[in-house]
Amino acid sequence: PFTYVKNTENTLATANVTLDGETIEGLDIEWSYTSSNGSVGSTNTATNAGTYYLVASTAKSNVYEVTSAAATVVINKAAIKTLTVAIAGWTYGDKANTPSVNGSPYTIIQNNVSYHYKGITLNGVSYDSDDAPAEAGFYTVTATVAETDNYYGASVTSQQFSITKAAVAATIAANTLSY
Repeated sequence: PFTYVKNTENTLATANVTLDGETIEGLDIEWSYTSSNGSVGSTNTATNAGTYYLVASTAKSNVYEVTSAAATVVINKAAIKTLTVAIAGWTYGDKANTPSVNGSPYTIIQNNVSYHYKGITLNGVSYDSDDAPAEAGFYTVTATVAETDNYYGASVTSQQFSITKAAVAATIAANTLSY
């Protein structure tokens, strides 16, 4: 029998065909698929996450008759890899610094990230908001990457950063007084 064996990456591009238990190389294979969302294609590049119902057909050759096999292939969502977030502190009254988030795939992360801040001010008031803090104190920021069609969501929290007190510039003007 003619069978389809998926590769370890769950893509169709390097699938193998076996005939009676032996891998057949050099066959022209025509793929057609229907995905779980109803899209239909005839290519070997179905790489988006989802369930695909495949039909692989071989062309007639000098050795083999035309034959086909059907299979279901699931391409799973991928995980965001090595997600990190960092932020430098600043001085009260200065513009807030922007968090730096990295990981793989970079474009997916940059286009789907949101931030949340938690901490405590130097006056002992708790802070918990999506907006960057402004008061002097100690804080962390959590970067959350939203789930997409092809990637699971992820989140990571930074090391503590601080907003330091601003220095006060005091000047004293000498005045002459008369009695």
